[in-house]
Amino acid sequence: MLDTVLRVGVVAIAFLAIFAIYGRFNETKVSRRIKAAEARADSLEKALASAKINAFAAQYASRESERREREAATKLNAQLQNAQRTADYAKAVYNDSAASTERLRDALYMSAQQIDSLTMQVSTYMATVDTLRDRHAAERRALAVVMSGADSVIAVQKALIATLRADQCRVLGIPCPTRKQAFIAGVVLGAVVALK
Repeated sequence: MLDTVLRVGVVAIAFLAIFAIYGRFNETKVSRRIKAAEARADSLEKALASAKINAFAAQYASRESERREREAATKLNAQLQNAQRTADYAKAVYNDSAASTERLRDALYMSAQQIDSLTMQVSTYMATVDTLRDRHAAERRALAVVMSGADSVIAVQKALIATLRADQCRVLGIPCPTRKQAFIAGVVLGAVVALK
């Protein structure tokens, strides 16, 4: 009987040793893969943080451009009103049959100045609108980079989860016991065999 208990004890110890060796080997392999995936996820998170900063900067620049466009539109509107008043004055002088040559020249000069000023204001406005469009395009590109970075981080996290699941030890579809569980099972098995 002592011989049987001894044999069962040796088998249980061998069983535990095999599980421990296999668990250690598998744990190291999985650990390396997990660390590599975590390092990749960390680098992607840093890139994502950088992309977010760039996106916020692009949004700020876009808002600043919108503010400038509104200011330019207000100036252009004021200039258009001045041009309308000058045009009304020039029409009044033109329709006045008693207007002197000096007065006609003065009206013509004022109209020419208003046209030049209005042309300059329109050019400034168009440049501001072009800048606004460029800033909006930059903002869209920055947001696309952020979204791409977020997608990459999510993909890496899913790959990490898949790696963890794929490398789990399974026997007949049942997860392998941990070292602690195997030790407890061995002690219980040894005690049961020893008591019989």
